[in-house]
Amino acid sequence: MERRAVFAGALATLAAAGLAACVPTQAASSQDGPPGITYYRDVEPILRARCVRCHEEGGSAPFALTSWAQANLYRRFIQQAVEEGTMPPWLPGPGCADYAGDASLTVDEIATLSGWADRGGPAGDPASRPEREPSSQEPSPRGTVVAVEMPVEYAPPDGATENRCFLADWPLATATYVTGFGAQPADEAIVRRVVAYLAQPAAIDDLVARDEGDPGPGWSCPGTADPTTTWLGGWAVGSGATRTPEGTGLIVPPGSAVVLEIAYDTTTAPASPDRTVASFETADSVEKAAKILPWADPKWVLSGEMPIPAGQSDVSHSFAADPTSLLTRGEPVAIHAVTMQMRSLGTRGSLTIRRSSGEDECLLDLPSWDPGWQQMVRLARPVTLSPGDELAIECHWDNGPDGGSRRLVDEQPRVPTDVNWGDAAGDEMCLALLYASTP
Repeated sequence: MERRAVFAGALATLAAAGLAACVPTQAASSQDGPPGITYYRDVEPILRARCVRCHEEGGSAPFALTSWAQANLYRRFIQQAVEEGTMPPWLPGPGCADYAGDASLTVDEIATLSGWADRGGPAGDPASRPEREPSSQEPSPRGTVVAVEMPVEYAPPDGATENRCFLADWPLATATYVTGFGAQPADEAIVRRVVAYLAQPAAIDDLVARDEGDPGPGWSCPGTADPTTTWLGGWAVGSGATRTPEGTGLIVPPGSAVVLEIAYDTTTAPASPDRTVASFETADSVEKAAKILPWADPKWVLSGEMPIPAGQSDVSHSFAADPTSLLTRGEPVAIHAVTMQMRSLGTRGSLTIRRSSGEDECLLDLPSWDPGWQQMVRLARPVTLSPGDELAIECHWDNGPDGGSRRLVDEQPRVPTDVNWGDAAGDEMCLALLYASTP
């Protein structure tokens, strides 16, 4: 079940119970709450740093957390989410690699939020607020910003989740490098994720045919935009604009096109027309041209043979090989960022470097997969893969009675059936994408 739907259900339960009428006033909470953790001194700084980018008025989350009254009302939901690790959304597990922009809460932050909820949500004294750090702003562009808009307006269906792809022209007539990416949905409350893919000139005719073959604007793309496209940038609710590692960029040849894959979610907000604009930070040259390297068992991709039998609650597939022999003609490669892709039956996955020396190095560990929060995770420092090293990918799926029944086909629970690799609705995948350059 999608996390936003979980929150929506919880809100309905709250309203039905009439708990809102029982919320104490700020004065009563300040005077009568037990001593120790308070909102203004301890809790508000955590919420501002970790949560309010989404949980603000008009934001993508189903409720705001910008005041004591709001946080106190939802304190038990906050407590449950942080104790279970479902919020803030950060998929990588602890103890694997060091990542830039780690959004996970520390043990002390979780204890603070949980303890505050158990104490009744005392407000404390507004004067006890710690000095705020300057509010974070979107970074100033390092180069020219190129805007690419959906070619037409699209209104997603009500009460559903949908991945929709749209083909748009790339406006520059000379080769350029993408060094950053952001997105501006018309209504952020219904757009969960935007991923931009590069379509090379030779692939455009096939993508036009795919667009024309699907009724309505764009086309349904429940897997990935198209196997012929390559990743250019991603945006997710609360993430803001992102940049490539300093000195690197992804080249876009003249005559290319862009596919915008947009994940809509109207289960917690009413549907409205969308015409998302994607913003690309660009540069004429970079120190090191980067590439997106896909990593999966070639057998899965070429033959579609990655069986996930119906009725089995823990199915796994894995693959390991030397990526320099397959992708870089035997040259070392520096990995700057990584992501993995599974579908709705996925439960966990991992990427591990098996060094030629015999040591293992964890690159990415996803102990609790959620297809609604896919993101490219940037490493704190580049990791070099040398000839002789192997990269091992492993994915797990639940195609048992519980796992299968959570999947929807035409908005109805699906009875588990045999599943395999593919891009169609109901298919699965086990794919890693590596943002890489020369060391």
